[in-house]
Amino acid sequence: MPPRRVLRLRLRELRENAGLSQEAVALALRTRRARISDLETGAVMRVDGVLLAGLCELFDVEPGALFVWERVSTRNG
Repeated sequence: MPPRRVLRLRLRELRENAGLSQEAVALALRTRRARISDLETGAVMRVDGVLLAGLCELFDVEPGALFVWERVSTRNG
């Protein structure tokens, strides 16, 4: 899966699991809600280091965790 798609899925997953709106994330990171939305929709091609560091701190994850998508198996065994 392309890194941009992984980032968009992981960011939304982390935000929803934390019970945060896009607006709340934007406020915490001192950015616009549209920027968070763009990340989640894949409209943005790059993430600057300041934003990446802020996301990692907010969601308490390492940078690599934003770019790794682990599919949970539903099969038994």
